[in-house]
Amino acid sequence: MKKTQLTFLLSFSLILLTSYSTVLAQEKEAIAVLDFESFGISEYEAQSLTNRSRSLLVRTGKYQVVERGRMDEILNEQGFQQSGCTSEECIIEVGQLLGVKYMLAGAIGLVGSTYTIDMRIIDVESGKIFKTASHDIEGKIDDVLKTGLKQAINKLVGTAKPERQIPKSSITITSEPVGAQVLIGNNPRGVTPQTLTGLPSNTPITIGLVKEGYEPYEEVIELKPRMNPPLNISLTKLSGFLTVSGQPDSANIRVGAQKLGKTPQADIPLVVGNYLLKVTKPDYLTFKQSFDITEDELTRINYKLSPVSKKKAFAYSLFIPGTGQIYQNRKFKGISILTATLGLAYLSYDSHSTYLDQQDDWITQKDIYNANISQPELWESQRAAVQDAFDVMKETESKRYMFIGGLGLVWTINLFDIIF
Repeated sequence: MKKTQLTFLLSFSLILLTSYSTVLAQEKEAIAVLDFESFGISEYEAQSLTNRSRSLLVRTGKYQVVERGRMDEILNEQGFQQSGCTSEECIIEVGQLLGVKYMLAGAIGLVGSTYTIDMRIIDVESGKIFKTASHDIEGKIDDVLKTGLKQAINKLVGTAKPERQIPKSSITITSEPVGAQVLIGNNPRGVTPQTLTGLPSNTPITIGLVKEGYEPYEEVIELKPRMNPPLNISLTKLSGFLTVSGQPDSANIRVGAQKLGKTPQADIPLVVGNYLLKVTKPDYLTFKQSFDITEDELTRINYKLSPVSKKKAFAYSLFIPGTGQIYQNRKFKGISILTATLGLAYLSYDSHSTYLDQQDDWITQKDIYNANISQPELWESQRAAVQDAFDVMKETESKRYMFIGGLGLVWTINLFDIIF
């Protein structure tokens, strides 16, 4: 008896549950989903997105959604094709054939890198638009499938959560060197130093810097709702390479003011720009050439040095000691000889001028002594003054001869250096 009662209770509960589910299902309004129109995407993609929208609509639990297979079956029986059915009249006619309360129609398009989703629910009986929803999403078609459609459906049926307003952020960007173009995504925002305001918080944004002659800089950052620390960026100069070779070897390389050693040199790194190359070697004329360094490119320069003329070098040094050595690209020796020559020439001139002044002083003292011959009491002191003036004059005369002799010696050494 108990077993029979238990069986009866289970059967009765199952009947009640089935009846309640049927009532709930009957309370939901029937809706069918037409294939979305496509703008900028393929029909296949539009159809796949329509199917996903149908599934998402079912999950909301708001409507009794007609399955795709059932729709096709009914429309095929009536000889009706839903492809190309975009007008309100056509959509209402399909709804009447399917016997549903509402029809969901929509369109998905691509503008730039933004996908636009537009949906509307049409009341088949009244022919009026019952609800509409629009949603934009940047990214790929995958993002539309994964998140865009769900957000659009939630807006349409009223299950979307209100968007929380996130405070905007700001940041100050500086660079070394200054004057770099600031980019937020692909949008220019002035040059550094720059304070950017109104930026989204807690969302990754791409900050880029661009300046001619420097490598582009890009960084993805996530700003906080309040003021963020300054972003200080050091840009890296674009660089290329220089190879220098030629005849004779072991010549000195100078690029601008920078010494780069002796030839041959390969793959010398230089920042992008214009330069002047100088190749020098003793007893050869200087080789000069202007060249450009471009990004990641190798610039090759081949030189050929011409020997200097000994006759010209001798002629130069004959008139101005040291200039012949400078002409021969022996600059250290040439400048040393020239400096010694100029120094000794100055000392010779200065000592000669001093000697002449001291000679005048000696003559003056001697004239005073001779004029006072009648005053014996002054002879001793005046004679001493004459002797002192004479000694000073002779000392200066000795220095004058020494400086002149040194000047002649340097001039002679200078000529022998050129000859031999």
